[in-house]
Amino acid sequence: MDDTLATERLLLPPLGADAIQALIDGDGERLEALTGASFPRPPTAPPLMDDALPSFRDRLRDDPAIAPWWVRLIVRRDGGEAVGSAGFAGRPDPAGTVTLGYAVYPEFQGHGYATEAVRALAVWALRQPGVATVRATVPPWNAPSLGVVAKAGFRRAGTVVDDDEGEVEVWETGGTG
Repeated sequence: MDDTLATERLLLPPLGADAIQALIDGDGERLEALTGASFPRPPTAPPLMDDALPSFRDRLRDDPAIAPWWVRLIVRRDGGEAVGSAGFAGRPDPAGTVTLGYAVYPEFQGHGYATEAVRALAVWALRQPGVATVRATVPPWNAPSLGVVAKAGFRRAGTVVDDDEGEVEVWETGGTG
């Protein structure tokens, strides 16, 4: 079963454990063979993703079926370039909330790719059983990321304290929150 999501300009395939390992290793040849996408040389993770990759890899090795609920590659349909990644922090919680994150390589920022990917992931998630709300947390200093969630149709729902980032804004779509 192919869990790749498609938008007008993008493909969003789930990244498997082997592809994540190739990214961690900086093995561009293997990464491109596994994903069918081209990457910058040397291949690196999109901004702010490096630390999370081993955890994603390990979770996917433990349960490959959860791939749609973790990290997805953002690939331009017209050129096959990996422009970033987006995905969830796992399946929905008991309240039906999933948390979404995204990152785009600097050379591809400002073209609406993150907004397009976030919209597609939110629509997909809200169609899944047990999902009522899609949430994103954004540091208040990250104006481009705040723009992404606003343009993607999310609404500000408050703030929380994140262990790594401090106070972050909570943006949501779906549900009643």
